[in-house]
This record gives sequence, C-alpha cells and structure tokens, in this order.
Amino acid sequence: MPGCVLRVDGAEFDPDAFLSASGLVADAIYRRGDQRSVRAVHTTSGFTALVCDEDENGFAGQVRSAIEYLRTNNAALSHLRSCPGVAAVLDFGCDFPTQEVAGRFYQLPLTLLAECTALGIEIELSVYMTQ
Repeated sequence: MPGCVLRVDGAEFDPDAFLSASGLVADAIYRRGDQRSVRAVHTTSGFTALVCDEDENGFAGQVRSAIEYLRTNNAALSHLRSCPGVAAVLDFGCDFPTQEVAGRFYQLPLTLLAECTALGIEIELSVYMTQ
C-alpha cells in the first residue's frame, strides 16, 4: 500500500521561503511555469512532504502516523492558513486488492478530522488497484 503525503500549493505560494521558515522537509518542490509533463506546465507552486512510508500496519498505521505528523508540525502547518490562496491536502494511498476482496473500507477517525480541520488541511484517499 502506498504511503501518505502532504501536498501544499498555490498560485502565488513561495514553497522555498515557506520551507526555509517552517523547518518542514519536502520530497519534491515545484514552481509555477516548471515543466510538468511533455504537454503541461505547473500552474501553481508547491511541495510534497512524506508523512509516512508504506506501513506494514496498513491504513490504520498511516492514520496514526499522520496524526503524529500533524501534531509534531502543528506550528509550521498553522502558518499555511495565513498564506492566501494556498491549499493543503493530506493524501492517503489506499490499496484495493481486486483478487482478494469485493470491497475495502477506510475509516477516518475524529482525531484525524479534528487535527486537519484545525489546520485547514483537506483529506484525499488515492485508491490503487493491486493484484
């Protein structure tokens, strides 16, 4: 199962200045106008930060790691709310093993929802089919 990442971006956002001041560590930084693919360029500037790697404890382990990450980095992440036009998303990678089950259910506990709400961070579940 993929891990969990924090994605932060905005049209006028300066990821380098934010990261320098916040102490957060980014996996990737991109800037508006940078080449995104052969046919597209980034329309915003931002970064991604690894919240947790693939976890042998599955989705529940990702959630625990995310809550810890949000609490540990609360001061830095709270500054995002003062950055106009900036969006922050906590993206959980979830698997859907097509050969093993007919359905998969992912519960988002109130603790995680409360931490994200307080920081203005949205939640996304990226579901990947696995064999």
